[in-house]
Amino acid sequence: MASPHTEGLQGFSQATLEKKLQNLNSTLQNIQLMAQWAIHYRKHAKTITSVWYKELQKADSNRKLTLLYLANDIVQNSRKKGTEFKIEFTRVLPRAFHIVSKSRAPVMNVCVVETVTDSPLQSERREFDQSVSRIINIWEERSIFEQDTLTRLKALLASPSLNSRRTRSESDMKHASSAMPKAKKERSVSSDVPPSNNDDKPPNDRSPPDADVLLRRMLAIEGDKSACNDEAIREKIAGFPPEIKDHELLSKLKDKAAADELEAKLVEAEKVLGDHVKRLQEERKERRDLQELLEVFIWQQKQQLRECKNKLKHYQAKLERVTGVKEELTLKLARLPDLSKLPTSSHGSLAPLPSVGDLFN
Repeated sequence: MASPHTEGLQGFSQATLEKKLQNLNSTLQNIQLMAQWAIHYRKHAKTITSVWYKELQKADSNRKLTLLYLANDIVQNSRKKGTEFKIEFTRVLPRAFHIVSKSRAPVMNVCVVETVTDSPLQSERREFDQSVSRIINIWEERSIFEQDTLTRLKALLASPSLNSRRTRSESDMKHASSAMPKAKKERSVSSDVPPSNNDDKPPNDRSPPDADVLLRRMLAIEGDKSACNDEAIREKIAGFPPEIKDHELLSKLKDKAAADELEAKLVEAEKVLGDHVKRLQEERKERRDLQELLEVFIWQQKQQLRECKNKLKHYQAKLERVTGVKEELTLKLARLPDLSKLPTSSHGSLAPLPSVGDLFN
């Protein structure tokens, strides 16, 4: 296999990454080469996973599977070099699996009878799910991710896709009724998958931001830096002469000099107002963007809080077991004889144990 150092290693840039992902195909060699290239630039893991997620969003089912194979190759082969990709993929995979679950081949939401064979769409979805499940199983067997993360991925994969929540038309339902005897219709198979928690679904398609980046952006539009809170510019606008606000006062102009003076004031006022409007528009856009980032940041914190609670419960149970073993050991030690009270020989050591013959005499 060619090394990434001899093939396709022309330096890292987001444009290069996007082009490589767009040219990615499902062959093993192509996936491995792309994974090696990504691992070589692992210091850009956050950018790589973010662009990978964007590419996954617009991909069809087969290409989504190829991108998941790529993620699998990256996280497995980068373990010995660092945890950058494990951390970043832990952040983005729940969102990616939500997208994967939504885009699966739809299956009609009707009763399933044992004698009815799978449709092509059902077969396609089953094969897709099996392939993705194998990836999760590999991650579980090799402890690639934390168990809480894997449990969430399994739940997202098992959740019914949005496309599958459709009902058949009346004619389809009548046809199904006439084709199945009553006794067979009663033997329907209902889904045993619990409904997915709304907290598992991200509020939007944004990637969760780092807390320090989010805080810096929030502080940048607060206080005197905010166009909304700029007292100086508001006072300046309020201090504009009345003749530039009321066109009726134009009739009071006496000569060209007064008109030229008013024109200069209007040009200045237009510039001040234009700049302020532009700042307000930019701030509105920034605040909307921050709102989306805050929503997904809060969603991420809720997910991490849930994981933390699960881990706390898990390790509290372990602590209780260890404490129980310790208490049991303490009781057993207390029942052991006190060696200092055993009879000793004249030399000060413990008396010799009786021989086998003495025991039977």
